[in-house]
Amino acid sequence: MAVERMRATIARTLPERMFDIRMSDSSREKLQDLNHILRENPAWNVILYFNHLAYGDPGVWSHIARTIDPDASRIAAVLASKYHTTFRNNPPFAIAARLGDMLTGIHVIPTIQSYMVDDPRYGFTDLDAKKNLKQIIHTIDRYRKRKPLMLLIAPEGHRSDDGSLGPAERGVVSFSSMLAPVLLVPTGVYYEGDFRRSGINTRSRKHPVIAHAEVGEPLFQERRQHRLPLETMMQHLARTLPRELRGDWTG
Repeated sequence: MAVERMRATIARTLPERMFDIRMSDSSREKLQDLNHILRENPAWNVILYFNHLAYGDPGVWSHIARTIDPDASRIAAVLASKYHTTFRNNPPFAIAARLGDMLTGIHVIPTIQSYMVDDPRYGFTDLDAKKNLKQIIHTIDRYRKRKPLMLLIAPEGHRSDDGSLGPAERGVVSFSSMLAPVLLVPTGVYYEGDFRRSGINTRSRKHPVIAHAEVGEPLFQERRQHRLPLETMMQHLARTLPRELRGDWTG
């Protein structure tokens, strides 16, 4: 437990040093409220769901996750691209994912996104995707036998091409039903300055970038059968972003 708490501290504090993270007072109050809610409901699982703009986003996600749960009362895991976490495809990202796992205790679950299936650029077949889904479910079940789970997920499934919130895959709906009773926390991340989509966007004097993180109104799914609409989830996420970044999710 001491090791897990130490890793949770690293997950919370290291991104603060690496990134210039800014949050509104209302978002900080929500983080405190969520921490209290999770302490009062120790059996609940949690899904933190985010928009996705750059490779460095998971650092900000980690900070949010362990600010909500600084005692590591839940196993934290992030769904990350199986393609990009493979060394031969994206060595820097794969190394960062493994180092992050070791240092912060936030586990990486390799995931084949639907847009990669039957695309020769990625080399994944429909059979690969089905096998991968079974592996994901098995991994989640294994974690849940130890502790409740905090799952970090980007419903878009990939980095936004233009910075705005794009179409969402239905995986977040399936996982919320799998993890019920589950608290879903929408969090928007956006950058001020010349951020790089394929970069980490850490503190830099040459390229100063500010990472904004805003926490939205949480949703709760009590039972597996009572699925929350994807549109509702995404609209809650869109409201955490500046209006010009909400894409089609403006309702």
